[in-house]
Amino acid sequence: MQKSLKTLSVLLLGTLLYTGCQSGHDTTANIDAAVSDKARNLKPDADDTTLRQLAQNNNAFAFDLFTKLKEDGGENLFFSPLSISEALAMTYAGAKGETKSQMKQVLHFSMDDTALHNSFNALDLHLNYTDANYTFTVADSLWAQKDFNLSQSYLDTLKINYGADVKLVDYKKHTEDARVAINSWVEEQTHARIKDLIPKGSLTPLTRFVLTNAVYFKAKWMDPFEKDLTHKANFFLENDDVGLQTDFMQQTLYAAYAESDDYQALELLYRGERSSMLILLPREGKLSQTEENLSAIYPALNAELAYERVHLELPKFEFTTDPYFLKKHFKALGMQVPFSDDADFSGMTGKPLMISEIIHKAYIKVDEESTEAAAATAVIGVGGAAGPQDPPVEMIVNRPFLFFIKDQKSDQILFMGVVKRPVNDSGA
Repeated sequence: MQKSLKTLSVLLLGTLLYTGCQSGHDTTANIDAAVSDKARNLKPDADDTTLRQLAQNNNAFAFDLFTKLKEDGGENLFFSPLSISEALAMTYAGAKGETKSQMKQVLHFSMDDTALHNSFNALDLHLNYTDANYTFTVADSLWAQKDFNLSQSYLDTLKINYGADVKLVDYKKHTEDARVAINSWVEEQTHARIKDLIPKGSLTPLTRFVLTNAVYFKAKWMDPFEKDLTHKANFFLENDDVGLQTDFMQQTLYAAYAESDDYQALELLYRGERSSMLILLPREGKLSQTEENLSAIYPALNAELAYERVHLELPKFEFTTDPYFLKKHFKALGMQVPFSDDADFSGMTGKPLMISEIIHKAYIKVDEESTEAAAATAVIGVGGAAGPQDPPVEMIVNRPFLFFIKDQKSDQILFMGVVKRPVNDSGA
């Protein structure tokens, strides 16, 4: 049998507020296309070292955001750093002045503009792969107000480096039609795993564009779990000795493993070895300490992991996060100007724009079938064998733990989260 992780990450990323005058001529609800005469660069000049540098920078941002997301409280946490970074990279392509400087600092972008977008292109092209055992797709699209003039150079940057199609809609007179069209695109790109990304009321006649990013992932485990071995056991909640009866999957396998006085860590590969799940189990009473030091622990694990024979017990779980409203967190991290009247996105258009909010929502499921994950991002513009006879190391994941789904080549974190209560809630 296979183990299944189903992941849905819904991200309503940003509202850029358009403050200029509106035209009064008639438009229709039909969806047209803004044509760029450029083709996507399918052979970007970025080697493995460059990809790892980009991933390292993106991961540094992910850890910063993770620290802020913990402040929202709640039990389980889950999000897609890749989707957030890529959507904001496309937004960053149109930023100027202090707006650009603050975004660069918060997002940990260290490359010049050409190298940055070229590297995101190379990462996307590497990640996009499908065979009988593995599927990962990344898709981008820009939905612009049909009479709103976006810079041709900006549109070309999105097309060349992100393959982003530009669709023209009429937010002014057909707002709901535009919302339905965008949500339908997201649903299609995520194989119907993400529906109604943009809720009613999120778009208005002042909306000028929505920038969407959709990520879909499905893979089979290299060493699958057998469903017949799943059993009931207690998962001990934080600060609770009673325990919650939970279905635990189990297997004994050779896997990359590390341990310290503070945690145990195990990496589970997917078939083809293109990606993996890294499980980080803090020792009892060490959850907060591990979370606080995550930016140092995660990169160090690459050197610490070594193959061991391990007996693993991992709970099944399924939950949907409440929406994360990220504007306050980005401002706290130092990205303040992009949300203000002083925002400068003149690289997109000569008209004034600003980001009004960033919202993120996610769904994840872990069971014995296959592994499936999806994420969507929208930037709304308004006017992630048999072994020796020695006893195996035991890793019983019966208390709060962290996990990462990551790309093996670049080490880019695709999804990450914390499970404090392995609930089973099928609603998404």
